[in-house]
Formats: sequence, C-alpha cells, structure tokens
Amino acid sequence: MVEEIIQKIVEETELSEEEVKEQVNSKEEEFKGLVSEEGAAHLVAKEHGVKIVKDVDKDLKIESIVPGMSKANVKAKIVDITDINTFENSDGEEGKVRNLVLGDETGTLRMSLWNEQTEVADKLDKEDVIEINNAYTREDNRGNTELRIGSNTKIKRIDEEIEEVKKESGRGGYKETRIEEIEDENKYLEVEGEVVQIYTNSPFYRKCPDCNNTLRKDDDYKCKEHGDVEPIYKIALPMILDNGFKNIRCIVFNETAKKVLGAENIDFAGDLEKIKMYAEESKGKRVKVKGRTQYNDFFDTIEIVVNELDVRQTEELLEQKIEEMKSV
Repeated sequence: MVEEIIQKIVEETELSEEEVKEQVNSKEEEFKGLVSEEGAAHLVAKEHGVKIVKDVDKDLKIESIVPGMSKANVKAKIVDITDINTFENSDGEEGKVRNLVLGDETGTLRMSLWNEQTEVADKLDKEDVIEINNAYTREDNRGNTELRIGSNTKIKRIDEEIEEVKKESGRGGYKETRIEEIEDENKYLEVEGEVVQIYTNSPFYRKCPDCNNTLRKDDDYKCKEHGDVEPIYKIALPMILDNGFKNIRCIVFNETAKKVLGAENIDFAGDLEKIKMYAEESKGKRVKVKGRTQYNDFFDTIEIVVNELDVRQTEELLEQKIEEMKSV
C-alpha cells in the first residue's frame, strides 16, 4: 500500500521516488511514531494535492487511518459515547450529531454519527469491541481525521479483546496541563481551576431500569423494548472551569457530578429545583479534574469529559501556595 501511494505521488508530481520516500521518512520523524509509514505517505500525498481514495481490504490500526480513505475497515474498542447534540441546519430543520470515540493500541479516533445514524449508538456500550466495514474518512475543521459511516457501512459487536488503548501518557494516565494549553481532542489530561458556572437547564437524562437504554423525549420517554417504565434518573452537568487565564467547558456525570455539588448522598430523582440549589452553592469551588478532551460540534470548541474529580480543600490550596512561594 505504501509503495502504491509513493508511485501515485511520483506520477502526479515532479518529484522522484527517492524524494518522495525522503519526505515520507521526514513526516514519520516529525510525528515521532504517532503515525505509521502508510499514514505518513497519505499526509505527504495530501500536501502535494494528490488524492489517495482507495478501497482498503485489510483491517487498519487507528494510527494508519487518515483523511481521504474509502471502504476503510477497522476493529476497535469504544472508549466513549457522547450524548446527542441537536442543532438547526441550513434548512431550518433540527439536526442531530453524536460521537463514538474508538481506540486500539495505536491511538484513538472519533467516529461521527449524524441524524438517524445516532441510533446506532443506542445498541452499543462503552468497552464494546466493534468491527466496522466500508466506512470512509474525512478531515474535520480542526485538521483531525474523522471516521464516517455511509449506506453500505456495517458495524457489529465482536467477541475480541483489545486490552490496552493508547492514550496521552502522564501521571496516572493523564497529562497534567493548564487550560490555556489545551488544543486537541482525544487527549487524556488533568487540569485545575475554579468552577464559575454550572448549567442546569437540562441536568437529567432517563434510563430504562431493565435494559439501561436511554429514554428519549421523541419516544415520550418510553423504552422501545419495555414500553412504560419507571425511569432511573442520571445526571449530566456542563460546567465552566476557569484558571484565571482561560476557561473550558467540562461535562460531569452522576457520582462525579454529585461530588462537585457536594451532594454525594443525595438522590435528586429528577428534582430540578434541588439540583439548581446545589449548583448555585457550588460556584467558586476549586477542583482538579481528569478526563478526555473531545470536540463539541455544536459549540465548535474543545471540552473535557470528566472521569475523575477532586474538590481542593482550603488546607491543600494553602500548602500549594506556600510551596510555590518557596520555589520563587
């Protein structure tokens, strides 16, 4: 496959084969092992305006998936499934988008599901290993590769193991960084800041107690499989974290949400007024969060899906300040 790409670049440019190979090697070195030789060849082709749209018969590793592929096949673990974002399209109609984050031992990748495709995610769970055949790829507006599905794409859950998913390294698997340094999605980061806003417009989502499927307003909150059920209320709270230089949108769920609210033992059971009260009292808290960055299509920004959260106590902050002063 690499040789075919190199030959196509040679055919459509004035470069020699040796020059193309040198550029491919240079691209591999530039990304320091983050892309394969095949991925580097695709990037070189893109820089020279050479379109490499080719059927891919073999299963690809995440690191080898680049924009411009058709009929791409991949086996990967579902690292995350986002909630549905709704928006108004150019025709004034409501559109929907939802993302799956896929991972293997070489990296992670976002697969976008649009409109009726979002129902695919209802049949899948985090940690599932899936096989995707006949997908295609494109470059999103941040320059990242994005996997898309078409009418001939097939997705199925498979009984295979992917033990380790490559992610951003750092203490405890998360890289400690500052909010103003965050630029890319699919990074596992640890950041600290002050909670300046918690949004409670729609803090609850409903789950079926029997099958754990999300109950949607479009279906009158009825389970497609079990009909009328007594829902389990789950929490999803967007909040703004600010470190004095920049802020970022974070999403906290369930027990993590209760932790930032200081309501670990409270059963909100869909009580909007109660959660609003706790949210108002939680503004100004200093917290440290660990999570994965993702691109939010609706808000056109990077946000953090929080996996772990610690509320910094006054004593901790004082100790930190003293240590900072000692180092000056």
